[in-house]
Amino acid sequence: MVAAPVLDECRSYLEDFGRFTIEHCIRESNFVAHELVRWGRSNNPSRWIDALPDFSVSLLADDISIL
Repeated sequence: MVAAPVLDECRSYLEDFGRFTIEHCIRESNFVAHELVRWGRSNNPSRWIDALPDFSVSLLADDISIL
């Protein structure tokens, strides 16, 4: 499995917490993350330190209005 090393690293970080819960999120509830990944695949990698990219703000606003 390609994701195995990533999952192992996440598990090692989680061991530092006394208690934690992992829950599966369906794609529709994680739309913003999927759009950020799709954007990242087609654009040069960059870091967002302070402000989110302009396109993500509207996605977040749409996501919040669904709740």
